[in-house]
Amino acid sequence: MRWLEAHPPDPATDAVGVLTLDAMTWFVLAEFHPVEATRRSAGEQLDRRLRAMPLPAEPTMVALSYWSTVLEMMSIRRIDLTRYRSALADWDLQALVEEAVPTTGFWIDVMLHDVGLRDEPDPAGTLLATGPSVPPGEYEPTVRDAYRLFHELVPLTGMARKPTTGIDPQQLEFARRVVAQLAAAGRREGDTDGVAEALVCAAILGAGETESHREDLAWLLSRQQEDGTFLARRDSGRDTTADHYRHVVMTSSWALLASVPAE
Repeated sequence: MRWLEAHPPDPATDAVGVLTLDAMTWFVLAEFHPVEATRRSAGEQLDRRLRAMPLPAEPTMVALSYWSTVLEMMSIRRIDLTRYRSALADWDLQALVEEAVPTTGFWIDVMLHDVGLRDEPDPAGTLLATGPSVPPGEYEPTVRDAYRLFHELVPLTGMARKPTTGIDPQQLEFARRVVAQLAAAGRREGDTDGVAEALVCAAILGAGETESHREDLAWLLSRQQEDGTFLARRDSGRDTTADHYRHVVMTSSWALLASVPAE
């Protein structure tokens, strides 16, 4: 939290991606930190940031992926999102979603569906839709698939706040079978984000009580630096800009907090 407090973004000048990643990390602390007082304090920080978000401006697919997340968080935190919904309703949402790869488009569609801006999401082409048809012996885990599973399970479970009962049983069986392999692929690549995303998925799936899961958590902790950030895959030294670390801080914090029971 100290690193987050020391590096707040500026709503007047920073891009929506920077603002969203900062808010997501506060969201993770507000929802999943084991200490109630910390959850309450983080929630106050989160709500201030969400209320300070500028209105959506340039309509791009990348911006929409972030705005869908912002509106989902606003809805969860019961913050009035009327102005933001109205602004996005003027965008050509269908065209922008069609620009995205299936997993990103699914993330956008599910979250916008939750706030009444999209119809029922289409999972075609996602990992959850295609993975179960691959024979177990032929599946090859990749860091990219850790990203895909994270960005499919998180929206389907209301940002990991809801049970997985609404997900197809075959898809759940596939996800539980491969999630440890995805974390292992991340460790082989030295990809902190990939390992963290796989660990968040394991928590969502209730697949965290294994020796390999504990080893993955220990590896992730070994990537944390004295200032509270985490080494990212491409780090050769220490970048001086806070924005470089926002995504890996968010995913790693989420993975670690998801493994700790609440008080």
